Amino acid sequence: LLTKEEYEAARATVNNAFYTAPEIALAINQALVQFGLRRGNILEPSMGIGNFFGNMLQELSESNLYGVEIDSLSGRIAKQLYPNATIQITGFEKTNYPDNFFDAVIGNVPFGDYKVNDIKYNQYNFRIHDYFIAKSLDQVKPGGMVAVVTSCGTLDKKNPMIRKYIAQRAELVGAIRLPNTAFKEAGTEVATDILFLQKRERKIEIEPDWVHLGTTENGIAVNSYFITYPEMMLGTMELDHRTFGEKSNYTVCVNHDKDFNLSTALNQAIKNIHATITENQEIHSLLEADITQSIPANPDVKNFTYMIYKNEVYFRENSLMNKIEVSDSAKKRIIGLHQIRTITRELI
Repeated sequence: LLTKEEYEAARATVNNAFYTAPEIALAINQALVQFGLRRGNILEPSMGIGNFFGNMLQELSESNLYGVEIDSLSGRIAKQLYPNATIQITGFEKTNYPDNFFDAVIGNVPFGDYKVNDIKYNQYNFRIHDYFIAKSLDQVKPGGMVAVVTSCGTLDKKNPMIRKYIAQRAELVGAIRLPNTAFKEAGTEVATDILFLQKRERKIEIEPDWVHLGTTENGIAVNSYFITYPEMMLGTMELDHRTFGEKSNYTVCVNHDKDFNLSTALNQAIKNIHATITENQEIHSLLEADITQSIPANPDVKNFTYMIYKNEVYFRENSLMNKIEVSDSAKKRIIGLHQIRTITRELI
């Protein structure tokens, strides 16, 4: 049923994109609500068919949702499931969303020991999961949140370069290490973390403890964050002799509790994380007077320009579009000029 190109894209996706358990997507969305996000712009840069959108809480229902998916088949399914979301079927590296725009970036980023060609980031030699985190941090607003599932290699690899890069640009407000069975329904047992990174106002020179590794009681190297907060590890770190043999140095997070419930454990861990998505307060303060006065901006509308939304005139200023009160004659003129501009751009 697929063209050659579609088949190759789908085949590649199957190799590195795994089913995200609803409990995980729901927990991340619950954390955003806990942090104070209600109405804003939310991006999922590797959305698959949109499991995170499918587990969006009611409190976030008025948010503008943006998704990116490289696989044509998955992306087209997502467009059918979420017609009100703005979804691009392309690689994240080929998108041109503005930096400092989104209130939150969420999702399950692709893992792998390979790189993405993006001229802005090539100098850092990032693996794909670290690249997604770096680009996401650029695209959220100061005070915004990057909340993603990533390989445990981001926090645990010996080379601390990516952690130094992140720490200079964001605060690690929390991390949760998932047990290796969290993705079992996807047919894989992988070591993964949920990271909650809040973007700083500006890049600073800093090297917090979590940039470095520590050692567990049984001698396994692990990120210092989990040494300080062992309750955020939903299991214990062990050497994986079952998969890789007795001489294996590969580590895995295992939960031996027969009654372990992922949803309950995640909810408890989320309660231990404290943050406030400060930029969203700007929207709330503007909305107090009149809920229609200001809406989250559309990135397709150029900054400092007019647009028509629900037959009303709005003016985009950075991350907001503010309703402009004008006379009926001026409004008619602006709507007419907006239509001419739209047609002109289509012709070009």
